[in-house]
Amino acid sequence: MSVVYPITESKTEKLYYYLRRAAMQWQVIPYEDVAWIVDLAAHHPPFTSRLGSISQHTWETDRVVLTSLVVRKHDGIPSPAFFEFLKKNLKMEVPDDAGARVTLWAKLVRAVHKKYCQVT
Repeated sequence: MSVVYPITESKTEKLYYYLRRAAMQWQVIPYEDVAWIVDLAAHHPPFTSRLGSISQHTWETDRVVLTSLVVRKHDGIPSPAFFEFLKKNLKMEVPDDAGARVTLWAKLVRAVHKKYCQVT
């Protein structure tokens, strides 16, 4: 079981505001570029747990998944763990088909940008 970091914990809060700024600038960011913000390795459990805490928080408060902006460098989409988190923790319908997953992810990114950029 992973540790849940409250959104007010300093590294989690720093990561949360970094992602909000990225959303306001219509960006997606590679895991590695985000991880260095909080001095953690991209696939280190404390980093992924913080992403999970932010996902849970933004889903519960704003109905968006802010961490959908965090992607793998080599293909520009989130890791399989992101989609598993959506299914398991946020109770979203996540398709098995890779193309359908990309479509779901694109909708999530658009919702984040719309929310934080106040674009219609």
